[in-house]
Amino acid sequence: MILRKCKKVIGAVTISVMIANSLNFVVATSLTDKQNKAADIKNQINNNKQQITSTQQEADKYLKEIGVLDKEIGKYSSELDELQKKVDEVNEKISYYEDSLQNSAQKYSSAEDMYTTRLRAIYENGMPSIIDILFQSEGISDFFSKMNVYQGILEYDKSLVGNVKNEKEYISNIKKDIEVQKLQLDQLKYDMEKSTNALNNAKSQKQNKVDSLNASKEKLEAVNKVLNDEAEKLNKEIENEIARIIAERKKKEEEEAKENHNNGSTGSSNVVNSNGKFDWPLKGYGKNKITANFPRYPDGTRHDGVDIGVPIGTPVYAAASGEVIRSKYYLTGSYDGGYSDGYGNYVMIYHGDYTTLYGHLKYQKVVSVGQQVKKGDLIGYTASTGNSTGPHLHFEVRKGTVAVNPMQFFN
Repeated sequence: MILRKCKKVIGAVTISVMIANSLNFVVATSLTDKQNKAADIKNQINNNKQQITSTQQEADKYLKEIGVLDKEIGKYSSELDELQKKVDEVNEKISYYEDSLQNSAQKYSSAEDMYTTRLRAIYENGMPSIIDILFQSEGISDFFSKMNVYQGILEYDKSLVGNVKNEKEYISNIKKDIEVQKLQLDQLKYDMEKSTNALNNAKSQKQNKVDSLNASKEKLEAVNKVLNDEAEKLNKEIENEIARIIAERKKKEEEEAKENHNNGSTGSSNVVNSNGKFDWPLKGYGKNKITANFPRYPDGTRHDGVDIGVPIGTPVYAAASGEVIRSKYYLTGSYDGGYSDGYGNYVMIYHGDYTTLYGHLKYQKVVSVGQQVKKGDLIGYTASTGNSTGPHLHFEVRKGTVAVNPMQFFN
């Protein structure tokens, strides 16, 4: 009879253990799926951030080139302004000499008419003879005076015509030289305007590229906003899954306590509250090795723990006594976990009031689910498995389901 009862008890316990293990597998699988999905989203966010950075760098490059073009355009515009002033001055000179040339032409015409009229009068009236001038003179002095005046008039008329003609030719030559200068200035102005237009077109093309890059950047940022929202939602679900695991452990503790009470035993749960007293999980590597802090990465994305940069194979120790509730390892050394595997190989220890997590471990399995560990026990070795860019330990502390700053527990 006693043997039969023992068999029933053993059978019931076996079934209970199988159900518990099955439940633990289902929960673990669900948690792993969510963590992997969260890692995929984070990976996509990081890729988008890299594209945003690359896009911004490319846009900055074009903006720098636009700045150079602006300086060249400004230089050409300034030179064009100066050139236009010179063109205006040349046009004023041309206008002035055109007026002078017109006046000279009028003077020449008037002088020529006067000289022609005087010659015609001499021709018609006859050239006064020296005898005529002599008889008309009052004395020898008056004679020479009249002779000089008469000859002077003719010489003046003749020289006046010659001077005006020379002036007209001189002004005409100057006007031609200035017109040549104007043609040269017009050609230079045309060339500079052509260069300025080419610079403006190049600037416009680069500005269009910048606008396109900024639009791409805005789209990526919009996508990241949606992904961040999704990541926050998944993190909440992960917290809920962890809460379920912790609730299962608490329920187990209560059942053990109740069973011990019914059996009259004074035994209690092996899990003792840590009361927030933790040891640093690495020996020989201190806080100066922290590469990313809680609660944000340097780029502003969420980070639920601290990253401690150490070489691959560095021993990792339990920060406090507790029960291993997650122990994920790959079975072969040829695979260290893909980028989308989140924490990669990791261990999670339940301490009653807190839970600690040790991520990106080496594939070498050290502890198993359900195993009781003491503070300072070896639980794994560091690596760079999962969503990791280099060898380090990701150390996390959660109170209930909420991640808290691990550094508050260390002086």
